[in-house]
Formats: sequence, structure tokens, C-alpha cells
Amino acid sequence: MKTEKRKRIDGIYKVLALYEDAIDDKNVVTFADYLTYVKKLSIMYDGFDNEEFYGLLNGLYKAGESIEFDNVKSIVFHMISIIDKG
Repeated sequence: MKTEKRKRIDGIYKVLALYEDAIDDKNVVTFADYLTYVKKLSIMYDGFDNEEFYGLLNGLYKAGESIEFDNVKSIVFHMISIIDKG
């Protein structure tokens, strides 16, 4: 059984996976799917006691399609480290 921390980490990692799928023309996942998921996480983590974490999620959402893969990857792994430490 997955711990709550592991579920959170998996949920954040899914952001990167969805972004990768959205930039792949061969995939059916769209940027709208990616942004919908990021917005869902943003709402879910609104009460999370870490303003930086919430700010990173909102930043990903606001950046939309204009953000580069390396930046998404860096942000996702930073958010995972925040969860891992907390």
C-alpha cells in the first residue's frame, strides 16, 4: 500500500509525464489536459502549508505552453523534494 507521501509524489511526477505527452505530436494528451491536471493540483494543494509549493504549481499553470521541458522538469523535481522533506 502506498503511503500518503508516495501518493503526493506520484501525483506531482504525473505533471512531468503529462507535459511530455502533451509536447509529443504522436500522443493524444493535449496541453489542455496538462493544464487541467495542474489546476486540479493547485486547488488541491491550496491549503498546503508551503507558499513556495503552491506558487510553483500556480507558476506552471500560468506559464501554460510557453514553459520549456527542462523548466517543468526542474520545478517538478523541486516540488517532489519539498514533499519528501516535509
